Formats: sequence, structure tokens, C-alpha cells
Amino acid sequence: MEKLRQSNSKFIWVALAVLVMIAVVPNGTFTKLASFELDALTISALRYTMASLLLLPVFIINLKKHGRAVRKRLRFMILMSLPFSLGASLFTMALSLTSVSFVSILDLFSPIVFVIFSALIVKDRITRHAIAGMMLAVLGAVVIVVLPMVIGSGAVIEFGWLPLLLMMGFIIIEGTYPVYLRKVNETGVPIFSVTFIGFVWVAITSTIATFFVHGADSFAKIGELSPTGWLVIAYGAIMISIIARAANIKIYEKIGTATTAAISYLYYFLAILLPVLIFHENLSWEMFVGAALVIAGIFVTRRHPHKYKHVIHHKSNL
Repeated sequence: MEKLRQSNSKFIWVALAVLVMIAVVPNGTFTKLASFELDALTISALRYTMASLLLLPVFIINLKKHGRAVRKRLRFMILMSLPFSLGASLFTMALSLTSVSFVSILDLFSPIVFVIFSALIVKDRITRHAIAGMMLAVLGAVVIVVLPMVIGSGAVIEFGWLPLLLMMGFIIIEGTYPVYLRKVNETGVPIFSVTFIGFVWVAITSTIATFFVHGADSFAKIGELSPTGWLVIAYGAIMISIIARAANIKIYEKIGTATTAAISYLYYFLAILLPVLIFHENLSWEMFVGAALVIAGIFVTRRHPHKYKHVIHHKSNL
């Protein structure tokens, strides 16, 4: 009976991870919609300013309830959040310098880097089954992303050293940020306090970058933003930045490193599936094969649940 309850609990967390992934998938499409009214940097500044303001009362409450833990690590959180705030800018710059195909292929390495840093920092035990499952998921993502470029449209992949370096920085940031959030959360700092510091840094850096790149005129356009534009930015701030980020850290703690990484490869399938459903396009065989491999990889990683080598005392802090 106990094993059954544990199995059901793990299934629920995996299912929740997939639901969160589905909630995150429209981010790119919605951001594209908002980009018809505002530039990307202004959207980022507005989105993370909104997220920071929404979390400010929570941060103040957490200072009262967990003041000692927060104050003790506040300087560390501020210093660590600064490089992480540059991730979105690095990705945007890389995308502006090369093809989407090249960026998409490089992005396949993000979950692998995440697994490496998680094993080194959090000390999650990565079993052979977990590695095998990861490889299946990677293969599935390659089938979904790379094969259509090679044998489908015949699109040329534009290689560039500068975009490669920018994406390497982005991949390192994407791979380490969840590990950093979890590590600080486990010391007793509520996850919303950690993310609040990060959001403030992103809002500041995006605002400064907007001013220098586009000038003060970009901020004047905010007043002309349509209701749809505000809805898109609010969705990004609330659902993706606040809720999904916190949920992902909790899921990561519950299901382990390899399964979290394997599930992240579902993003490529869902990101392609969404436009297919909206515009009634045909599903390609690459999508079916790739999705099957990713799902198989997730099941393989769950065959031997990971046992942490350390005791986690504060996993429930939000």
C-alpha cells in the first residue's frame, strides 16, 4: 500500500510537470504577439517589473517570517541573480545574429548542462536508467528539431562563433539557475523570495538596456499598449515567471534531476504542436516519433527513483 501511494505521488508530480510545461509553451507565441506593439527589451522590462511588484508583498511577509534566513543569504542572492538576469538578453542577441534553427539545436544542450550542474551541486544520484532515459529524450528532441531541418525543408543552418558564444552563456545560465534556486530554497529561504531578487535584477537590466538601445521613446509606447498586449504581459509575469518558476523548483525537488530534464524535452514537441492545433496543420512523422522517444525516456528515468544523498529540511518553503 505504501509503495502504491509513493508511486501515485510520483505520477502526480510528473503529471504536474507536464501541465506546467503546457502552460509555458505559449510564451514564445504570446511574446511574439506583444512584439508587434513593443520591442523585446521593453516587454521584458515591463513583464519583470510587474512580477517584482506582485511579489513585493510576499517578499515583505517572508522577511518577517523567515527574516534570519533571508537576511543571511541576501547578499549572496543579489550577487548570484545578476548574471542570471542576463540570460534572456543573451538568447535574444543570439537569435538576432543567426537562424532560429541554429539556436534551437544549441538549446538542446540546456537540459544536459542542467543535469551536470545538478549532479555536482545538489548531489542527486544519476543512475544508469536515468542516463538511458535522458539519452532517449535527447534523441526524441533531435528527431523533432533537427531532422525536419536536414531532410524536410532543407533549410541551411547558419553557423556563427558569436551566436555560439552567446548561446553557451545562455545554456550555462539556464542549466544552473534552477539548481541555484533549489539550493537556496533548501537552506530555508522561501522560493518566492529568491525569485523576487532575480525578477528585480531582470527588470533593472532590461530597463537600462531598453533606454540605451531604443531610447526613452520606447517607454512612451507603454501607454499605448492594447488590452491584448497587457494580457500577454500579465500572463508572462504571473503564470510563467511567478507560478511556473516556483512550481518547477518544487517539481525538481520531488522527481529528481534526470526526469526533470527529460520532461523539459517535451517543450519542443508541445511548442510545435500548439501552432498545429491552432492553424490545423498536419502533424509530421518526426513529431510522432520524437514525442514517443521523449515519453519513453521519461518512463525510463522513473524506473529507479533518485535518492538524494543529503537530507532536505526546507523543501516546502514557498
